[in-house]
Amino acid sequence: MTKISIIIPVYNSAPFLDDCVQSLLRQTLTDFDICLIDDGSTDGSGAICDSLAEKDERIQVIHSTNHGAAHARQLGVDRATGEFLCFVDSDDTMPSDGLERLYMAAQHDKKADIIVGFCRKYHDWGRKNISIREYRNLLIEGRHNIGTLWGKLFRRSLFDNGLPTLPAHLVMGEDMLINIYLAFATEQRVQLVKGKRVYDYIQRDTGVSRQFKLTAAYEKDFHEARLMVIPEAARPEYMSVMIHRRLRMLRRLLRDAKSEGSLSSLQNSIFVRELAGDIEKSQYSRWKYPRLAIWKLLRQTTIGMFR
Repeated sequence: MTKISIIIPVYNSAPFLDDCVQSLLRQTLTDFDICLIDDGSTDGSGAICDSLAEKDERIQVIHSTNHGAAHARQLGVDRATGEFLCFVDSDDTMPSDGLERLYMAAQHDKKADIIVGFCRKYHDWGRKNISIREYRNLLIEGRHNIGTLWGKLFRRSLFDNGLPTLPAHLVMGEDMLINIYLAFATEQRVQLVKGKRVYDYIQRDTGVSRQFKLTAAYEKDFHEARLMVIPEAARPEYMSVMIHRRLRMLRRLLRDAKSEGSLSSLQNSIFVRELAGDIEKSQYSRWKYPRLAIWKLLRQTTIGMFR
């Protein structure tokens, strides 16, 4: 069995694709294969994929009509045969020892299903692993930049039930939702790669994050999708951290609403009303998130709440 199957969704990445793949072909760990999924590219990326595959037998190509990165990843997962899966974005690269260091971390605990590396120059947790519960909390909270799919290894068996079907319009935070879903597919502790980066994330001016506009409606839909990827029986245990994450997003929304003069619209949004209801039902203490402006808004939303 191949150690690692690398899955790369490709959509109009012609200027960056060769650099991405060449960085993988230079890896010090060589027992891997690459699946390039051409998601209906219109800029010649599909032809570049075919050319790369002709030069290295470890590369295979799937051509598909355009359905988005989630569908492309699922096609790659269905084709993958490696012990672990590794996701790479087609406009990023990996340092030459990235795969080896990820796989070496996996060997420290043969039961580990998830191995987490970083894209910073140096990150030291002071330990080699964290519990699955702490990992889930960190994912939901959005801490330490671990909500990405890249920079990690996932054991192939985590995908036995496929990937979740997410609403197509959730273009920001999709990776976080998939990570949460996979984190609830295992009870094993998570291995951490200490020290140097294992991934080179390159932020482009044309990226989704540069163009995205946060709204209360989007946060409402995102929370509904988050609930969908968390097993129903586990939701009460993680409700507190979900509330904390939503309060953080509400703080951003409140700042924007004040500057745009749309405070009333935010206050009357379904997102705010549902958040206020969950806070009341779970008896979440406002001292866990001591931001007076947030609680003033929530108090005005539901009179009599948060006494």
